[in-house]
Amino acid sequence: MAASSAISVCPHKLLWCQQPKPRKNFVSCCVSIPSVVKGTQSSKIPNRRSGRSEGPGKSMEDSVKRKMEQFYEGSDGPPLRILPIGGLGEIGMNCMLVGNYDRYILIDAGIMFPDCEDLGVQKIIPDTTFIKKWSHKIEAVIITHGHEDHIGALPWVIPALDPHTPIFASSFTME
Repeated sequence: MAASSAISVCPHKLLWCQQPKPRKNFVSCCVSIPSVVKGTQSSKIPNRRSGRSEGPGKSMEDSVKRKMEQFYEGSDGPPLRILPIGGLGEIGMNCMLVGNYDRYILIDAGIMFPDCEDLGVQKIIPDTTFIKKWSHKIEAVIITHGHEDHIGALPWVIPALDPHTPIFASSFTME
């Protein structure tokens, strides 16, 4: 049976036509590498940042702030940026931002089911604080297919987005 490539579109338009001024004819990607402690050779121990709390005092907001410090913002730097919000190196909670400078597409918004050790936890969702903070940069949502690990967090992600952000998916997935 042949796969269909039809796409259903929300009533909003995707304005991804305008491109920023091209920099060079190569593509690069942001990758964060841990800092090396001064005074030691080939040490891979990351430097401690001042003001960072350790242990149970850490909050989700601190985590988002640290992640945003690691991820470069602005028009300088690599043109292609990939930011996994969930699902990288794990099964479930697939959610990723892919963009060019300050314009991004959110690919999937899934949940992850907990392990048997996580008593009382029913589902794990991506951190929507980051999505809400960058909602003005997210121009569209693309849903690859209708499995829970790709669409399950939509009830939490959609309210965090701009109300005019279009959602693209196949007609089967949109049903």
